[in-house]
This record gives sequence, structure tokens and C-alpha cells, in this order.
Amino acid sequence: AELPKADSRALRQELFGREHVLATASTGERKRGDEGAHTLRGLLTLRPDRREVILTKLWALLQKMVDKQLCQFVYVQELLCEYLECAGPAQVAKAAPALAEHAIMLLTSREGARAAALVAAYGGARERKRMTKALKGHVKATLHHRDAYIALLKLVDVTDDTVSTKKNILPEIFEVAEQQYTATGEENAAEFTTEALATSAPTAQFFLWLLAPDNKRYFHEMDMKALMAPSQLPPPGAEEIPLSVDPDSVDTSAWVSTSKKEPEQRRRELLSYLRQPLIDLCAEHAAVMLRRPYGSKLLFEVARRWRPAAVHARIVEELTKEPEGAAEEDEGEEEAKPTLPLWEDPKGHLTVKWLFISEAKDDEDGEGEEGSSLAADFTADLNDELLLKYMGCNRGCFVIEALVKVPAVRAGVIKRVKRVLKATPQLKARMKTSKGLQAINAEANRAEA
Repeated sequence: AELPKADSRALRQELFGREHVLATASTGERKRGDEGAHTLRGLLTLRPDRREVILTKLWALLQKMVDKQLCQFVYVQELLCEYLECAGPAQVAKAAPALAEHAIMLLTSREGARAAALVAAYGGARERKRMTKALKGHVKATLHHRDAYIALLKLVDVTDDTVSTKKNILPEIFEVAEQQYTATGEENAAEFTTEALATSAPTAQFFLWLLAPDNKRYFHEMDMKALMAPSQLPPPGAEEIPLSVDPDSVDTSAWVSTSKKEPEQRRRELLSYLRQPLIDLCAEHAAVMLRRPYGSKLLFEVARRWRPAAVHARIVEELTKEPEGAAEEDEGEEEAKPTLPLWEDPKGHLTVKWLFISEAKDDEDGEGEEGSSLAADFTADLNDELLLKYMGCNRGCFVIEALVKVPAVRAGVIKRVKRVLKATPQLKARMKTSKGLQAINAEANRAEA
């Protein structure tokens, strides 16, 4: 049975040291938001003069837990994570050799994954190599786990030996299970499908960090930002920072990175391997990815960066596909929702819109990578009948507005828009009330000015 939170906090305080808990029991009223003595950070705030004693005793206790293979327990993981975060980078680097081999045991909780990520961040090349070896055979399970993927991402992000990463970690991500049936002949459902790889939050976050680490829209969680921040340590030969000093008060201006290569270089080397697998993944599951929150972000970055013809072809196929209609209802079941065409889908239309805008910006700045043009491919299949359907709804109108921004197809699209408006009085009548039609008209006028 799980220990109640109140009892868990009481036990945690005992592990910090009973004498310190008793000393802080009558410190008066605490302000709202204070952590208090039930957390290590709160206790160190209340008793800064005993910081070194508290942390030294706690690490001695944690070492015994690690030696006795207790890292798989969430309670130990929470305690270890608290210690590493409070002790500071220099102490994490000292603890890394003792924790690297046990990293795989930590990946069962959010706190454990954070602790493993800290070990990867501040450990040396030897510790990272041991962590990579321990993860062999568990990469897929780690990547698909809602918490554990953070540790894998940090390990891949800071490891200078990208050859080892491309050999031992990345291939396992895209492996397809060979066994399709059980021993009795029953179909064996795959635990980690390629569709899940393309659309789940952990896997998408993993790839998005390598593709677009500076995009703040993808990484808004505070603990994610803190963990993925550049990892730095005091330079070799610098004076050792004692445990009695709060790491937040230390001047880190002279600290150096724990990795020798620049982050951009490491990502570039990893993406050289990931390029084709990611393109194949997006081409296979484009229809699903366009309509999913995380899948659409991954598809956008892959299509924007490399402009792959195979992915563009699948997107255009969805952009020109008619809806299949509502599924038939079964008695006793909830009403089935109809499949929306992509230009009416909340996520899908936005993804395509931003792809057109990105292509227009890159072309105008001269920064676009060689490859196919999504705007040109779509325009080639955009007849007047299909254009009328796009202009018949607001979301579709904003897709066309973004298409008009692309210099290569601007003139042809404007000509077709005017032709459809002239042949359809109903659209002209809606011009005053439809924000989408107004946006198309304003963009067309701006382009012709």
C-alpha cells in the first residue's frame, strides 16, 4: 500500500535529522508558499547555518540506499532528487560516479528522471558512457515514458560522443518488433507503435528539442526549462565550493560547459542520422500527425527544416481529400463525430497555415533549404471547386491567406480567388461578415500594391 502523504512527510523529516526538525518546529507562522521543514530546500532555508551537516548526513544515508539497490523505490528517488538539486552542480559531479550505473533504476518517476538527468548533465564522459550502456535495450520504453524521456533527452543532448549515441541509442528508437504473434498464434499487439512515436508527447518533445530547442512554444514547463539549461561546472583547478555555501549565491560567470562540443554541433551531427527516419515517419503518419497536438508540431518542424517531397505529397493529399462523413452509430453508443476535412480541422489548418507562412518567410529571406515547395505542390492541385470549399469556411480562408503570402504562387492564387469570388455571389455577400474572406482580400490587396 502507498504511504499517506502526511506520513511520508513525517518520515522524510526524520531522514533529514530529528534535531533539525525539532529546532524548526516552533519557528512561528510561515508565510503562504513557504516550503517548511518537510522539504530539504525548506529546511535549509530555515537552518542555513546547519547546511553542511544536513547535506553530509543525508548523502551518507543515500549512499547506503544506493548500495542496497533501493533506487527503484519512488521515495528514494524523491529524496535523491531533492539532495542533488539542493547540493548544487559541483556536488552532483562528485556523486555522479556512484549513481551512473543505477540510472536505469531511477526512471520510474518524475523525480527519479530529474535525478538521472542531473547525473547526465554534470557527470563526465565516463559516467555518460555507463548510462548509455545501462539504457541499451530500454531506450524505447524510456522514450515513451511520460517522465523518463527527460533523462534520455538530457543524456543525448550533452554527450559529445555522438557516434556512440547514433550507434547505441538512436537506432533502437525506430526498431520495429519482428514478432507479430504469440506462441499460441494470437496476434501480439505492439507496445510502442510508430504512430505513438510520431504523436505522443514524450517522443515529440524528444525530437522537437533536437529540431527547435529555442522555440519557447514547445518547452513551457519550468522543470523542463531548468533541466535543459546549459550545464556548467567550475573550471579545473578552481577552489572547491564547500557544502555550507548555497549554490544559488555562487558566481558562475567563470564556469565552463560540461561538454566540449557546441550544442549546435552535437544536434547537427545527431540530425544527420535522424533526418531520413523522421521524414519516413512523418510521411507514413502525416494524416494522423496533422490532427494531433504534438504530432502536428513535429510534422511542422520536419517539413519546415528539410522540405521533403514525400511529406509534402502526404500533406497535399490531406489538403485535397474530401471528408468521409460521419461514422454510423451503434445502438447504446455515443454519437460518432464526423471526420473533418483538413481545412476545417482545428489543429490541421493551423499547421498548414504556419507551413505556408514559414515557406514565404524563408523564400523572402533567402534561407529556405533546397527541396520541394509545399505551396507550389498544393497550388497545382487547387482547382476552383476546391478553392470554393476553402473559402466557404473561416479556417479554410486563413489557409488561403497564408498561401497568398508565398511569392512563388501569389499571383496565380490571387487570380483564382478573384475568379471564384466573381462566379459566386454568395461569397461576395459574406465579405462584410467573414473575417477569413476579409483576411484574404486584405492580403491580396497588399500583395498587388
